[in-house]
Parts: sequence; structure tokens; C-alpha cells
Amino acid sequence: MIEHEKEAFLRNIAGVRAYLGDRRDRVLIHVLVIIFAFFVLRYLKGVALRWPEDDESIRASAAVLARPFAGALLVAYSLSWTIYPAAPFLLLDLLGLIGLVPLVRLLPLVLHRSEHGFVYALVAIYIIDIVRELITPLATLERLVFMGEMLATAVILARAMRPVRIEHLPVRGGLLPFTGAAIRLAIALLVVAAGADALGRTAFALVLGEGVLTSTFVALVLYGVYRVNDGVVEVLLRSPVASRLNMVRGHRVQITRRILRILRAVLVLVWVYITADGFAVWNWMVESVTSALSAEVAVGDLVFSPGGIVTFFLVFIVALNFSRLLRFTLEQDVLPRMRLPRGVPYAITATLHYGILVVAMIAALAAAGIDLGKFSLIAGALGVGVGFGLQNVVNNFVSGLILLFERPIQTNDVIEVGTLLGTVRRIGIRSSTLRTLDGAEVIVPNATLVSDTVVNWTLSDRQRRIETSVGVKYGTDPERVIELLLQVARDDDRILEHPAPDALFVGFGDSSLDFSLRAWTGRYGEWIQIRSDLNVAVNRALAEAGIEIPFPQRDLHLRSVAAEAGSALARSDEES
Repeated sequence: MIEHEKEAFLRNIAGVRAYLGDRRDRVLIHVLVIIFAFFVLRYLKGVALRWPEDDESIRASAAVLARPFAGALLVAYSLSWTIYPAAPFLLLDLLGLIGLVPLVRLLPLVLHRSEHGFVYALVAIYIIDIVRELITPLATLERLVFMGEMLATAVILARAMRPVRIEHLPVRGGLLPFTGAAIRLAIALLVVAAGADALGRTAFALVLGEGVLTSTFVALVLYGVYRVNDGVVEVLLRSPVASRLNMVRGHRVQITRRILRILRAVLVLVWVYITADGFAVWNWMVESVTSALSAEVAVGDLVFSPGGIVTFFLVFIVALNFSRLLRFTLEQDVLPRMRLPRGVPYAITATLHYGILVVAMIAALAAAGIDLGKFSLIAGALGVGVGFGLQNVVNNFVSGLILLFERPIQTNDVIEVGTLLGTVRRIGIRSSTLRTLDGAEVIVPNATLVSDTVVNWTLSDRQRRIETSVGVKYGTDPERVIELLLQVARDDDRILEHPAPDALFVGFGDSSLDFSLRAWTGRYGEWIQIRSDLNVAVNRALAEAGIEIPFPQRDLHLRSVAAEAGSALARSDEES
């Protein structure tokens, strides 16, 4: 029996050598991946060490970078299934043993102390499983070891479900119920596998047991990969190179969340694939899904399938997200570095966005298997619809194109439409959004902005003329008042020198000599406050100069009055 086992082991070794001998380029790629990942992680480790000591939240995310070689090994091990397709089981086991090293080195850095024993126990189970595969010719011993593995793993997972440790599970709050259910299912399958092995149903027991072990260990590996990449993303987006980008400086948190969300989705899909393959149900799942999606449904002459509908939405969603990413990149980093007239960047990004959506719609329809030639009927029906009730929609659509390309109104312009006064927040393909001074957001049809009279206060520049009027008593020197008003304007650094402020003697009022101070400011958003400050300064300057601002004066002529009132007025006049 021992000789037979030895021969089988040597045959496996020979198979591994032959496999690697035919794929030396793959081995070279694997080594280059390790070297490249090591130097990248080492550089990011140096970046992280330069962070402030009190930045604990970021340091916790980058803790795995403290051991760059272990991180490089883990990343390279996670790619081994793609680098070595259809590899012999012995090679995969050897790679798994190599992958244990970075797991043991890295996971304790990011897990709670109470979970360290859980990691070490699972690593020990994996090593025992590899040894069990080597003693397969010793059937009785192999079955006993397998039963022990199943029961031991069930106990380990059950201890992980204790309330004291549940709160330390490295999962997000929304995934906690799913993780708990998955662990309970895994425990049940392990117990069933141990019982089936005891009853002699070895093949069935191996499928269940190996599937659970593979799923558990892969989850552990992928979690380690996620934490390594989490640290890489956190540090990389704070590196000097990335900080030069406007979109990184202004939206670092949002970019980090989006990247990590995509990474989690990819790793979950990888875990689902490997788990299904470990339970030997992947091919069945693919065939079932393919069969369901390829079923055709006919509605008149139009034939479609669930797969076509899914393809349509996938293509459109991918194109929509690509358009948003492209628009975000152009708006934040590309177009601001180019010397373009104001409003042109928005027109470029909006045109690209809608153009990509139109192309995506056509591509999605074609990918869904829909004959585009049949859309001539739809175009005819649309023409009839336009004639009966869609004139306003088409009018607003064309007006939106005029606004984008002619640019009489641009985003962040302050405009006045009828009784509305506010800032343009968005110019859409059908309507535009205007935010009023009171904070309300008003949806204005584009046709209104094109056909009606629109006052644009900030089209060519953001300058605004401020005018304040004041009256002084008769007898005051007008030239002195003009000089005081001009001096008030010159003393305010928010008032422009060109055009220069101007003070005018505008007329003779009923009770005062009337003057007007007119000045320009480049701070349109502050003009109301600036006018208030000028009024305060004018009042102070006149008071300091002893110039009086008179009350209204009127001459009163009485035609008739009571005798008592007349006597009182006469006495008052004599006394005065």
C-alpha cells in the first residue's frame, strides 16, 4: 500500500513538472506579478508612514501594507486560478500552502484579537485536508481524517457564531444576516457530510465536505485580498501623484467608496463561482440559466427573450456608468486644464453624455436581438404623436440643443425670467433648473428660455453696478458731498477701479439736495451686502462731516380753524 501511494505521489509530481514545463511563460508571469506587487506595496507603505500619527482611521485601513511581501504573495496567489488554468490538483494544493503564509501574516493585522484563533484553526484544517488527499490510498484512515475535518470545522464555525464574536465579524452591517445564515448552512452541510461518510456514502460526503471547505477557505482568502486592496486604494488616493488630480482632491471619499464597492462585487462573484464549482453545480447552474434566458416569447411579429432583455439593460447600464465616469473625468481634470470659453466645457460633456446614451440605446437594442429595421413603424407612430400632442416635448428638446450650442445661458449664470430671478444649476435636454434667491429650485422649460425675454446678469462677466441715493439739506456744498461719496467708494476694496465709481448731483428735491453714488463690483454674489455696507459708510461719513440728512418739509396753509385753536396759535407765535 505504501509503495502504491509513493508511486501515485511521484506520478503527481511528474504531472506538475510536465504542466509547468509546458507553461514556463505562466511561471514567469506569476513571478513578475509578485515582484511588481511587492514594489508597489512597498512604495505605498512609505507613503502611509508619512501620514500624521493621529490619523488612526486611515492607518487602520493601510495596516496590511506593513508587510508588503506577504501582501504581494496573497495577491499573486489569488490570481493563480487564472494564471494556471486546468492545473493539476497537487499544484493547486502547493499554491494553497504558499497562500497560507500571507494569510497568517496579514489577517491578524486587520481582524479583532478574538478572531485570530479562528483564522489559525481554519489554516490548520486546510493543511490537514491537503494531507488527507495524500493518504487517499489508505481508505479507512482517510475517511476517519475526513470525518474529523468535518466535525472540527463545524465546531470552529459554531464558535464563530457566538454572540460575543458576532459583533467582531469582518462584514458590513447589511451582510451580517446573510453571513450568519451562510455559516449555519455550512455547519449543517458539514454535519451531513460527516454522517454520510460514516454511512459509507463517501462520494456524496466528499462533494459536500470539499465544497464547504473550499467555500470557507476561499472566503478567507478573498477577504484578505479585499483588505490588501482596501489599503492600496486608501494610500494610493492620498499619494502625491494622485493628489495632483482635481477629482481626487475634491472627491476622494466618494471615489474610494465606489472603487471598493466594485471590488466587493467582483470578489463576491468570484466566491460564488468557486463555491458553485466546489459543489460541482456550476455547469448545471450555467445550463439552467442559459436555458431560461434563451426561451423566446413572440408578440405579433416581434420576438424577444429574457436573455435579450437582460442584455439590453446590462449594455445600457454599463454605457450609462461609462458616460458618467467620462463626464466626471472631463469636468474635473481634463477640460479645466484647457483654455475654453465659459460654457463650452458643459456643452462638450452634455453632448458626449447624450451621444453615448443614444449609441448605447441602439447598441442595447441590437444586442437584445431586436431588428432595428422594424423601428420605422415606431418612427412613423412618433411622427403622428408629435403632430397630435408632443409638439411641446420636441420644442423643448430642440430648444435644449440651442441652449447647449449657442450658449446664451450657461450654468451658474444669474438670470431673470419673468418674475423669477436665480442661478442656473443645470441645462437639461428638455428643461433647465433655476435656483432662486429664496432657495427654491424651479424647473423651467427650455422653450421658455429660448422664446421669452431673459435677462442674463452674468453672461459675459460677473460685474454688477451698485447705486445708492442720498439727500442732504439745502445749503450744503455739493462738491464736498460728491468728494465724500467718492472717497467712501474708494475705501471699499470690493469696488472696482475700472470702471471707476461715480458720484452725481441728480437734482433738487422737495426737502433736500439729491445725490447718487454709482460703483461697480466684480463680486456679483455679494452685491446686496456691498450696497448695504456702502450705505452704512455714506451715513457715517456725512455724520462725521456734520452734513445733515433732512426730514421731509412741508408748508401748511390753514383756511379755517376753531377760535380756541387760532388763539393758541397766536399766543405761540407771539411767544416765539
